[in-house]
Amino acid sequence: MFTDGTTEPIIAIIGHPIAGNPSQLAIERSLHALGLEWRVLSFDVTPENVAKALDGFSVTGIAGVMIATNLQDAAAKWYSGYAQATQPTDDALQPPADAQPETRPETRPASDQPVDPPSTQSSVSRINCLYRDEQLGFVGSDQQIAYLETRLAKHPISDALWLGELPSEEQRACWPSHWNLFSDSPASTVPVADVDADLVASADLIVLADMNSADPDEDDFDEWPADDGTTFVIDLVGSESVVEQLRQRGYIVVGCVDLQVGMLAGCIEKWTQRQASHETIAEAIEEYFGV
Repeated sequence: MFTDGTTEPIIAIIGHPIAGNPSQLAIERSLHALGLEWRVLSFDVTPENVAKALDGFSVTGIAGVMIATNLQDAAAKWYSGYAQATQPTDDALQPPADAQPETRPETRPASDQPVDPPSTQSSVSRINCLYRDEQLGFVGSDQQIAYLETRLAKHPISDALWLGELPSEEQRACWPSHWNLFSDSPASTVPVADVDADLVASADLIVLADMNSADPDEDDFDEWPADDGTTFVIDLVGSESVVEQLRQRGYIVVGCVDLQVGMLAGCIEKWTQRQASHETIAEAIEEYFGV
């Protein structure tokens, strides 16, 4: 754990605007539940100043950083240069030829997931979490995608459907390529209102992505067939009524709140090596918004 330059571990949250973001309350509640006396500070940082802010955090002993959605592209650009400058070379990672092998028990992270080798850490396309590594300094990761990967680990994907405007090349790079969300077929990316029942029935992964920020009408989903619990839906629109409607029809749905909870839980685990309660995070978010 890094505490150089600070008297206690500090987590920084950056966003623009930072007001209206429930992350600080959710993180504080989670750390308290884990018995950790850490401080959580929020900063309003404009996209053009993200690099300056992260440069400062990297040398002041900040234990970890959570990055709001609208700053993640700028953070990824900063991290690309930071990782290349700070990661050791392959030669530096090798022990001296005359060194005696050190025997120690095999350990795994708290999530029991393998850690990416240093050579791949700079390849992330989007960053919402920075955590400390003894050798590498800050390590960047996308904990929202990591959460979805965990949820979908045992869910085979053969046909995926992106409902909404086709995202940019940069945005597409944030999604796992093996999900095949962006095929050459025009049927893979269609407006919600234009999708037919046969197209929905053939998909085992559906992403509701309204890139024009206009909420889909509930009537758009009236013709969707009932599901047997084998179709996974990721909602990026944020319509709780639509999420509930699809769940009642049998679909496995991950809503926007689920994504936020999963992302925050992943960040906390990276920072503390302890597993945070999803329920504690969800309750804090609900309290923040007065739900």
